[in-house]
Amino acid sequence: MTALARVARNAGWLLVNNGFARLVGLLTSVLLARTLGVVDFGTLATVLSYANTMIGFSDLGITAYTIREVAAQPERAEKWFPAGLLLMGLLLLLAFTAALGGGWSLGARDSLVLVVLVCLGMALSRMGSLIGAYTQGMEHMEVLAISEGAYRFALLACVSIALALGWRLQGVGWSYLIAGLVFLCVGFRMAVPRLLKPVRSVDWALIPRMIQGAVPYACSGYLAMIYMNVGVLFCAHWAGSAQAGYFGSALGLMVAARTLPGLALQAAFPTMTRQVAEDASNIEEWNSRAQRLILILLLPVSVVGIVFSREIVLLVYGKSYMDAAPVVAVLLAICVFAGLVNASGYVFTSVNRIFVAVKISALALVLQCGLSYLWTPRWGALGAAWALGIADVFTWLSCMVSLRFMLNLRFPIKAVARGLAAALLMGAAAWFLKPHLFWVGAILAALCVYGAALVAAGVLSDEDRRIFGRMVREVSGGSRDASRASRSASG
Repeated sequence: MTALARVARNAGWLLVNNGFARLVGLLTSVLLARTLGVVDFGTLATVLSYANTMIGFSDLGITAYTIREVAAQPERAEKWFPAGLLLMGLLLLLAFTAALGGGWSLGARDSLVLVVLVCLGMALSRMGSLIGAYTQGMEHMEVLAISEGAYRFALLACVSIALALGWRLQGVGWSYLIAGLVFLCVGFRMAVPRLLKPVRSVDWALIPRMIQGAVPYACSGYLAMIYMNVGVLFCAHWAGSAQAGYFGSALGLMVAARTLPGLALQAAFPTMTRQVAEDASNIEEWNSRAQRLILILLLPVSVVGIVFSREIVLLVYGKSYMDAAPVVAVLLAICVFAGLVNASGYVFTSVNRIFVAVKISALALVLQCGLSYLWTPRWGALGAAWALGIADVFTWLSCMVSLRFMLNLRFPIKAVARGLAAALLMGAAAWFLKPHLFWVGAILAALCVYGAALVAAGVLSDEDRRIFGRMVREVSGGSRDASRASRSASG
């Protein structure tokens, strides 16, 4: 099997595994909220976004360090996996505690049980995603079977909790409760035997090393999370308490929508990192492939995520909710270019094209401010777009810090300062421009720069199109092969 085929197959499997797990997390949270008749979806979405972000960045730290160690010592892969599984269990407990504290601090005392159970459901549904990440670059079918069993157990547990809670509070009926208990028993019988074996074989000496190695990765993500959350909450207070819930809802939808373009990056980046570790002479070639793949996929996948998230809210809460929250539409539109900035930060930095990412960051901010004029008052949404644009610059900076630890790359601090200054200047300029002229120019400029970036990266050349088509075919075939092998191993 060629290196390209191996990358495509592993990336396809990870993309399917992560995408389905996170989709279940979103559906679980919305359906539980609907079952309990929650009206303040904004508070719920804000709490969920905090918990989900914390889990995600901790997962990034543990996964990145584990992949690096497995690439350096492939023969010890079976030792690193149980240690990561045990550490992930501790992470889930911490996430549950943080969600409980977050729900209480945000004034959700009346819905405290809901917040706790929904956050627990999201944590459980992500377990398949977190464990599945360890299969990157490995050929151990037993690991895939363990991941699938753990994920099914978590999914069935979430369904059981939802059905039992609905029976208790809404009078759904005994039949639903019995069905939930049956699902829970089946999942327990299926997953526990597979989970106990690796946990018993944990090499406890690896746990401190894993924690120490994962801290730099996770801390950079926490830094980005702090800037993003502070910016959103600041804008919510600035816009007034009446819009605070809408900002919370938009933040929750942004997490869901930006997950999809992140998956496109996540599916290719770890395996390519392993390829670089095996053959450092080809680093430019692999980074170039990653750059082309992500630039092609990012915009359409982001749009799909935005539409999907919006339709879920419309389905559950009705059209009146969206009509009353125009800020949601603004921030959903921001997702496309915010996701482009954050994901491209990984790739552009890995090939030292830092100034390209800085320019895209500034232009994305221009578009954010322009779109904010379309639907919302000047004092509220403009501040949101401004703060979110600056937060995106810091998020991109944290991506650079992560890569610096992972691949020992260097980046100039002056470029970061220029990017932040550009964001501030663009926001200040937007403050004084006329709305009807500004948003038209901003959208046209952003589209032109996006097209120019694709051309400059060589995305539109015939050779690159052939490579992309071949990778898509390999991903499709590889994901099907991995699924069949997983089912046969679990059977």
